[in-house]
Amino acid sequence: MMEAMATFRKIAIQDNPGHSPLARAADMRLAANLRFPSIREIEPALKTRRDYFSAHIHRETLSRELTEDHQRRGAPPESIRSAQKLAESDTCLVITGQQPGLLLGPLYTLFKCIQAVNLAHEWTRQGYGTVLPAFWNASEDHDRAEIDHAIWLDRDRQPVRYQVGLENLPQNLCVSAIPKAKVDLPGLIARVKQTVGHEPHCNFISSWIEESFSRSGDSLADWFDHLLWSLLPQSGLLIIRPEWAWLRSAAQPVLMREIENPTLAADEVNRAGKALIQVGLAQQIHKPETRASFFLLRNGCREAVHLEEPGFRTEEGERFTKEDLLRRLEKHPGDFSGNAILRPLIQDACLPTVATILGPGEALYHLQLGGLYARHHIPRPILVPRAGATFLEQRDKRILEKTGLSLADFSQEPKALVRMVIGRAGVEDSRDSCEHLKNEIEKTYQRLKDIADSIDPTVTPAVEKQRYQILQTVEKTENLLIRKKADREEILHRQIDSVGRAVRPLGQPQERVLCMVQFLARHGPDWVQDLGNALDSLQPGSHAIFVLS
Repeated sequence: MMEAMATFRKIAIQDNPGHSPLARAADMRLAANLRFPSIREIEPALKTRRDYFSAHIHRETLSRELTEDHQRRGAPPESIRSAQKLAESDTCLVITGQQPGLLLGPLYTLFKCIQAVNLAHEWTRQGYGTVLPAFWNASEDHDRAEIDHAIWLDRDRQPVRYQVGLENLPQNLCVSAIPKAKVDLPGLIARVKQTVGHEPHCNFISSWIEESFSRSGDSLADWFDHLLWSLLPQSGLLIIRPEWAWLRSAAQPVLMREIENPTLAADEVNRAGKALIQVGLAQQIHKPETRASFFLLRNGCREAVHLEEPGFRTEEGERFTKEDLLRRLEKHPGDFSGNAILRPLIQDACLPTVATILGPGEALYHLQLGGLYARHHIPRPILVPRAGATFLEQRDKRILEKTGLSLADFSQEPKALVRMVIGRAGVEDSRDSCEHLKNEIEKTYQRLKDIADSIDPTVTPAVEKQRYQILQTVEKTENLLIRKKADREEILHRQIDSVGRAVRPLGQPQERVLCMVQFLARHGPDWVQDLGNALDSLQPGSHAIFVLS
């Protein structure tokens, strides 16, 4: 069988970067607690961040520890070389991140990662030093609804949902503590072959899944790392894990300040949220004043920490004074995990990051963190809105051209789109026309009948017979038109429904639902490299529509 090669042909750009909340915010005069460096301010932002690295990050130790960490986790040689390069004073990171979803989760996770790779390489070529791509695997996350399943489309474009059964595990168990053995690997492979076995590269998908599974460590998060590295082995991608021992120790100063002043974070974040509303942007988070900005870890589970005079209390009712937690942090830094608002600060306090790639929701989230960055005296990195894409097959493009529909139209139901297309085409309902014709025939033949009666009544039956025959012909024509119109509507409905299931599966944007299984099965391993080249031409924050062939 001839191998399918993916060709990405860009046919449209949606969501201009100016519509990104980050791009809008960059053009506004914002309060100090919202301001951030944009991609247009790369040189001053680089200088500020590099000054911070020099004063706060011991590069040789970071490089040595990360190299050993990546060697232990089985990273590709290029990624290990990236870790070694961090010892050099001009080396910095472009970072992005996501929860470790099953089979890499929705497509936008891969888009963010590829954009980090492309941006790092571009800035290196432009002479901003050695810029490396990094991915923060949020393996301490315990929202399993985000990570316990993968969705792809079968031959008929019906959604296939493969879900890992985690019912018997604690609800607050970190992904890094969920055994990959919970995955029924033979069952997963069988489901893949059953649903995309008709595609030319189905065997590649099976081997990709099996080999990465066998090479990785024991957890779902470990497997995620190897799935990603296996697709981008030459990229030099660093994958940072929050449970990395060196990072735990390096994060101690940030956590210490939060323990000493546990009420400030809520005030800073919520005040920034109100400021966003005042300038017409959405408040993304509201932090409860009684919750600390960190969790305690016990047996792989994250326990929320509440502020309760005179100290702290866990969900289980265990109480601590401020001094208790400070001593525990000093002796056992691995017992602490930053929550969602503290994670970016830990990342930027401990790593030589110069830019962070964020989705729209993450961007608004990050805008509320300016007060925390200022209080911890951590200069903010450049915030870069992620690019996105929707993929069409050739048949989808033909249907869009024929119907005149855009992807934005597919937020509506197929029936509504069929009516829209038919209305645009000016197709009238044949019933009214045929009814009008029959009325005119009745009137005309009534006059002819009156004339026949006056001339020769014996002619009247012949006139009546002709009237009946003509009305029957009109009736047949009307029925034919009705059948043809119904056939056309049914075909149009099937075509529109098919495109809709591909571009908005389960009623959501393609990139937020589908994983890459069906695309790799059809186009093979080179699809990822081709995708990287295609995304490299996009402006941050833009969304491209690509036709695959």
